[in-house]
This record gives sequence, C-alpha cells and structure tokens, in this order.
Amino acid sequence: MIERLQRRVELGEGAFLTGPQRSATKDAGCEPAISRLIDPDNTLHIVDRAKDVIKSGGEWISSQALEEAAMRHPAVREAAVVAMQHPRWQERPLLIAVLTGSATATADDLRSHLLRFVPKWWLPDAIAFATELPHGPTGKLQKDELRRRVAEGMIVPVTASTTPGC
Repeated sequence: MIERLQRRVELGEGAFLTGPQRSATKDAGCEPAISRLIDPDNTLHIVDRAKDVIKSGGEWISSQALEEAAMRHPAVREAAVVAMQHPRWQERPLLIAVLTGSATATADDLRSHLLRFVPKWWLPDAIAFATELPHGPTGKLQKDELRRRVAEGMIVPVTASTTPGC
C-alpha cells in the first residue's frame, strides 16, 4: 500500500529560527508531497515524489524504481521516466535512456531487462533514446523540462521492437 506523505521544506531567512522569533518571520516554505511505503515491520521506504508517480489504470507506478532498474542495464548511463497520456489507462510510463559511449541497446533489450526487476504491467509502452538529459544547476534531473519536450514532440518515443535512432 502506497500512501502520500506531506512534509514541509523550510526556505528563506527564518528557516533556522525557533520560538517567538520563528512565528514573527514570514513562512516561506513549500510542501512537496512524497509517496511512501511502510512495510509490516514498520520500515519506511520513500517511493517517489507524488508528481512523478505514474497513475496507470488506478494503480501507481514508481518512476524512481523504473529509472533505477533501467540504469542497471550495462548500456544505460542515465535514465528518466515520465508519464505519457494514455486513452485507456490514463497514464503510462515513458522511459528516456542515455546510452554509454558506443554501447547499443534496443527498446526490446531494455524492456527484457526491466522485466527482471519490475512487474510486467510497469513496463514502459514506449522508450526514447537521448544523447543527454536536462539537469539544473545542482545536478538534479529536470523532469518538468522532459515533460515539456515530450509534449512538444522534441523527444520522440519508440515502441518495443524498434531500433533507436541515436
């Protein structure tokens, strides 16, 4: 069972103040939601950021888990997963992979590899290959930029049984 957990990230001048000083400063925080999984032994696992989790047919797919599984493939240097709109399932995962050096891999290779680590219904319907992924100044992957590029047709996904045009 995956639940959403709200946490406050404090930003700004009053972030480290306590007591009366704290309440006198403007609250400049934001509230990103994260998805978590709590095992029966009360172990907490951070699954994904709520805006990155993919809702497919009423079930949730962790983009983070798919990315980690994809990067276990020896030909993949970096991977990102974003949601694509789907007429029946609401959303489906799109895997965007950056291959290492002169390595080669097809969409089918990656899907076969992913099947070793994730349930079959999590497998991406489409996979795109890129030379690089956008990162912010701190090195964080910019998924909003990836979503924009997909929406504008700048990233063209290939379906399984298709060789990528790297």
